[in-house]
Amino acid sequence: RRRPPCAHVEELAGEKGLAGALTERGGLCCDVIEPGRVAVGDRVDIAEPDPRTAGAAIADRLRERPTEGGHRTDSRGE
Repeated sequence: RRRPPCAHVEELAGEKGLAGALTERGGLCCDVIEPGRVAVGDRVDIAEPDPRTAGAAIADRLRERPTEGGHRTDSRGE
């Protein structure tokens, strides 16, 4: 799903100003299925999520984000 670039992309790349430079040029919401690199010309399959469950899946992933110190927590805070 298209998304405007945000500060998260700057954090990942370690480049301040990257989100502003990508305005109207990028931004995605996606899941990484296999680790690796994507290069210009590589095939990328686009699959639309089920809109009835996409919101819940995003909320679940946000609850599992690493906290300060790098440890993940689940929805119970464990």
